[in-house]
Amino acid sequence: MDTLDELNAASNVVLDTQRHQELRRDLERAVRRVCPKSLAEDAEDLVQESLIRLLTARKLDSESRVSAAYLKKVAYSAVI
Repeated sequence: MDTLDELNAASNVVLDTQRHQELRRDLERAVRRVCPKSLAEDAEDLVQESLIRLLTARKLDSESRVSAAYLKKVAYSAVI
């Protein structure tokens, strides 16, 4: 039988995974908006770079939200 702590830990993993996927989708959208056609081949690398920059700059916890404007700024910075 699972303990309450184990169930909480499992639900936190699911929430973290969902949050990561949502953040990644939002970053992909932001990169597509600011990425010139000449860098279209590198869009996936730019998403990764943006994600690394975002996670390094802000220690995200499960409660914090990131605005679309901030994501666009991070994506634009990675494209440059």
